[in-house]
Amino acid sequence: MWNNSQCIQVHIPKTGGNSIRAALQSAWQETPPLERLAFRARHHGRGPIKWLKGAHKHSRAGDLRAQIGEETWSHCFSFAFVRNPWDLMVSSYIWWLDKAGRWENFRASVEEIRELGSFHRFIDSVYGREMINEQVGNLRDWLCGPDGETVVDFVGRFESLEEDWAKIVERLDIDAPLPHLNQGSRGQYATYYDDASRKIVAERFAWAIECFEYSF
Repeated sequence: MWNNSQCIQVHIPKTGGNSIRAALQSAWQETPPLERLAFRARHHGRGPIKWLKGAHKHSRAGDLRAQIGEETWSHCFSFAFVRNPWDLMVSSYIWWLDKAGRWENFRASVEEIRELGSFHRFIDSVYGREMINEQVGNLRDWLCGPDGETVVDFVGRFESLEEDWAKIVERLDIDAPLPHLNQGSRGQYATYYDDASRKIVAERFAWAIECFEYSF
């Protein structure tokens, strides 16, 4: 949350969320000291960035809205970013192989994924059919409430991250250039797929593909 509950970031895995959070933190740190003191004085000693009690890094919009209440949510500016699902799942696969093993509680899953032996078998497993990184869910789950309607105010695209982020910082009236964190090096996502794995992703993410007009 940014600016004393006036802004909420909904962080879908693998959509640039770490860079966004770092940009917000940097904007606060670079604010002149007197302005920071004045802000804290107005907000009971708190800075503009805080975690909701009971929430976590990848909490979903519907859960956050239920936690803070409809009235407070309606006064916030909420945003999220989405990503082409076929690209998203390649990025998730690479995360499991290259980064997830840093955390002990993920190592058994990392070993299981390595034993699958290929991206195609990964996509046809629980990791490809139900999860994004360690989180269970589809893009729709992060953006919508229990009635299936999108509840965030702004949905940007990973493919136009810089352009859409510029709209958000204008809305927040802050100067917060994006750092480029967690960038990976790999080939084009299409080269990872065969017809079967392509179809699995298309069926799993049908709502997002239609809603945001994504194509393979």
